[in-house]
Amino acid sequence: AGRTVYEWSATDQPAVVREDALPPAEAYLPTLFLTTGSWKQYARSVYDALDRAADAAPQARALARETVRGAADAAEKVRRIRDLVSKRIRTVGPQLDDAPLSVIGAADVTLRDGYGNSADVAALLCALLREAGFRPRFVLASRLPRIDALEEASMASPATGMFPAVLVEVNVRGLGTLFLNDTDHYAILGASGHDGFLGLSLPGGTSRRIAALADMSSRRHIEVAMRLDADGSAVVERTVFSFGDHFAQENRRFSEMPPEERRRYFQQALAGLAQAAEPVEELETDFRSHPGRERLHAAIPHFAVRDGDYLYFSLVATLGNLLGLRADERISPLYRPGPTRLRITTHIRLPREYPEALLLPGPLFWNAPANGGTVWIGVRQDEDGSIRLVHEADLKPAIYPPSVYDTLLSIHRDLTHPSAGTVLLRRGE
Repeated sequence: AGRTVYEWSATDQPAVVREDALPPAEAYLPTLFLTTGSWKQYARSVYDALDRAADAAPQARALARETVRGAADAAEKVRRIRDLVSKRIRTVGPQLDDAPLSVIGAADVTLRDGYGNSADVAALLCALLREAGFRPRFVLASRLPRIDALEEASMASPATGMFPAVLVEVNVRGLGTLFLNDTDHYAILGASGHDGFLGLSLPGGTSRRIAALADMSSRRHIEVAMRLDADGSAVVERTVFSFGDHFAQENRRFSEMPPEERRRYFQQALAGLAQAAEPVEELETDFRSHPGRERLHAAIPHFAVRDGDYLYFSLVATLGNLLGLRADERISPLYRPGPTRLRITTHIRLPREYPEALLLPGPLFWNAPANGGTVWIGVRQDEDGSIRLVHEADLKPAIYPPSVYDTLLSIHRDLTHPSAGTVLLRRGE
């Protein structure tokens, strides 16, 4: 038989400069992918192993019937099953690609042991859902960079390490398609820890996008209501609304927070408004419904500075260091691996003695290069003299070439400049 020899070379390569937020090497350095694999064959092999594990489940099936008994609807059945697994099974152990498929544990074994890796737990979830009347499907989940070009290059060269986790997909009437096994009982049903990442459907081996339900994408809204008095004192109410995966993270944090730690957190949150801030009410957190809510209500003496006929102060919340740039120049591409979805609304009631705003942030609208999203600041003064400001960032994962770094640096300086967070008022006649 003949033999074919392939050779690749790259010469005179410049040294890689160590900088913050470098993208994966294949995004900007000569890279070679070699594979002998097939996604279709791999997907079939993984599916067969998971299906066998899910089928070995007489105890799990009995538990499923007991768990969903009396559930009001399909969504309640899924939620009960997810919460049962979250509370009874600890996810530990190797990733899918770190062990042979033959060691995936039977559903009843995982149930008995109380722990398992992602594949073990997925098989158990599948067994429970099947017995509850659903038709769950397995989906492998990646943490590949959410950049089209990088995903395409990776998918063209199959490697088992690209999809280390196993999710379970299920259609629920009235809700839509849900993904389980990457959220716990603190999460709202429909959120996903892999929202936006690439998935591999089993057994077909086709790639697809993992997506949370429409209103369950991970994001935050901050609402600030401020009443300012002529002596410079202010009463501030700040409410943070958490959506999607943020909801799960904050719900877990506050649910498991000991009283002493909560007290310290409250003190630090007050100090974040102003050093002199005093509570009007206790810290309020409510995650019984979606979105979750954290509310802080404080009185702040000397919040604004009086200087002759002028009164000025800094906003409680701005976009500030949104881009996190730390250098004045860049040699290599800049990588933003995840999305940023943040909206800040500020409503300021001015004192009658200071009706005129001489300096306000914005307005601003910025389209990020490399299809990287938008940043927007809007401002208006209502007829009653109150000021309304909106700061909004909707940034996507992106790789910015060095040629656009000056553009990024310019908007970074605009957002971090003192004027971007300062309001200056003048006394009326």
